[in-house]
Amino acid sequence: MHLDVSRSRDELTATLSLPAGIQPTDAALREALANAGIVHGILEDVVTRLASEAEPGEHVVARGEPAIPGQSGSVEALVEVQPETLVPKQLEDGSVDHYNLGSSPSVAKGTVIARRLPPVPGTPGRTVGGGWLVVQPVEDALLKAGKGCEVSADGETLVATAQGLVREVQGVWTVEPVFRVSGDVDFHTGHIDFDGDVHVDGHVAHHFRVVATGDIVVRGSVDGGHLVAGRHIRVGEGVFQEATLQAGGDIRVALLDHATATARGGISVQEDAVFATLTAQTSILVQGTLVGGRCEADGALVVAKLGGKQGTPTEVSLSPRERWGRVRDQARATQERHEANRVRMVEGLQQMEAMRIRFKGLHPDKEALIARLKETLEAIATDMRRLNETIREAESHMNHAHDPVLKILEALRPGVAIWLQGQGMTTKDLTGACTVKLHEGRIQVFEGKPQGS
Repeated sequence: MHLDVSRSRDELTATLSLPAGIQPTDAALREALANAGIVHGILEDVVTRLASEAEPGEHVVARGEPAIPGQSGSVEALVEVQPETLVPKQLEDGSVDHYNLGSSPSVAKGTVIARRLPPVPGTPGRTVGGGWLVVQPVEDALLKAGKGCEVSADGETLVATAQGLVREVQGVWTVEPVFRVSGDVDFHTGHIDFDGDVHVDGHVAHHFRVVATGDIVVRGSVDGGHLVAGRHIRVGEGVFQEATLQAGGDIRVALLDHATATARGGISVQEDAVFATLTAQTSILVQGTLVGGRCEADGALVVAKLGGKQGTPTEVSLSPRERWGRVRDQARATQERHEANRVRMVEGLQQMEAMRIRFKGLHPDKEALIARLKETLEAIATDMRRLNETIREAESHMNHAHDPVLKILEALRPGVAIWLQGQGMTTKDLTGACTVKLHEGRIQVFEGKPQGS
């Protein structure tokens, strides 16, 4: 009796073709398997069943084991890594914000940024003919530390040695203290918000925002964009089209044109400030012409040319006592509003607490309202403390403010409204280099090159 046994192409199954009208014996079945070279993975239950009651057709009589490939080691990121390509943020309504591409946050020094995952060896397979199916060898993963990070002593993790942005390029990990934009801040980058310094090699486009806890350096221009820095701001070219700059330290730019600059330190403009708003807590230097707009500082204003040839309205206020007085008064007014709201909330909270005791509980909506009121009261308390600090700072500046001085290096033109410590004057004539300051209780103009300029 001849029985046909075939193997699959991958050698992992053997199939018996059983014609109708034949009842093979156990011996005949095993002889057919042996003749076909089937020595591994024989399905004993199938052979026994066919030897007792034949069923015409195709029957799988042996199965091998496929090889299970291994997995090479890898490095797993434990923090957010700055991607090479950013995508717009999707909003709740399904639309996308093309200005927001989700910049990565900064990590602190000592943060574990990645870990090594060990390789998993593969398992060899075996064919129905008894042959072995080999698996490819696996490789271990290497932790490659670049600038700003190091491999831990046990070799299992990467640890940040500095605060910064985490990047991984071709297996090398770095923590960069500076967020660097090689081109412009525009739709390719989205808004930038970084805990550290930001350097932009190009320009900041209209409506785009750069926020940094450290310095912001822009080599190009800021064309309608917005910069907010915890420390200093440097812009290599002009600042235009309603752009805004806000710095916790100094601001230095080439040109201001219809823009706003606010600094807790000083402001330096290398060329002109045209219809701009400048506010500084120390001094302002404009090496070109300051014309139009408003300039306000606590210290000195030094400018080459002040005002326009046609008498363009220009306002200069060097009145730190008056300015800080406004800050103090605004803070006090806010405190009064907070206190009125706090009293109403406390009364409402007391009423609901009484209802809770009387009725031995409240509806869940009322309980949720009580929780929100308590959260709001905590927020008001926090804001009241902040306002107290603002009031103390303002009063300190008022008490220690010196009489400011305005130094004109080349020309003081008509139409300039000058305020010194609350006293005002408007220039009517063209004057050359001069110094404007309070003298004998009133504003006076002293012609001649200013001292120390």
